[in-house]
Amino acid sequence: FLFAPLYHPAMKRVAPIRKMLGIRTIFNVLGPLTNPGGTKKQVIGVFSKSFAHVIAEAVARLDFEKVLVIHGEPGIDEVSPSGLTHVYEVKGSRIEYYTLQPEDFGVKNIPITRLTVSGVEDSATRILRATKGLDRDAKVFIEMNTALALYVADIVKNFKDGFEYAENLLSKLIDRIETLLQVNGDIDRFRSLLVKIL
Repeated sequence: FLFAPLYHPAMKRVAPIRKMLGIRTIFNVLGPLTNPGGTKKQVIGVFSKSFAHVIAEAVARLDFEKVLVIHGEPGIDEVSPSGLTHVYEVKGSRIEYYTLQPEDFGVKNIPITRLTVSGVEDSATRILRATKGLDRDAKVFIEMNTALALYVADIVKNFKDGFEYAENLLSKLIDRIETLLQVNGDIDRFRSLLVKIL
């Protein structure tokens, strides 16, 4: 995920309009379709099952290799930890529809209410705690979503393998963040945050 107004000049121009409207619009998914990075493989989460099919049709007409357009019940643009995830897998111009459930990743349902956060800081705290296994629900949710990205990137052949691979990756996340911050950030601030939340 990259914050569109920072990296996508066209999306920066519409940001004030999106904020003013205060509702989900086509701009919520237009960014991934017009990605300035030129990516050929990606996961696109959408807020509506019916809209997911429309986006999949658009992807099939564009120059992508492999894309998963997903919508999770009950109305999220992520893999659902508590029910069905509707998936439109687009390879070139071919679209295949299927559904996933938490069991397909080898996990049990997690009520979506257990993943609600109060804001950016709460979200960051839960992510960091998940990397250490201190927030099981957040950890599983992150790993489920990472599994799809690994599948799209052809690193794994199925979602269960992707979930297991993601478990290994997540355990190394804090080390990677520290490496990045040593070059381009405030490593001391990050470490003091870790002490507070872990």
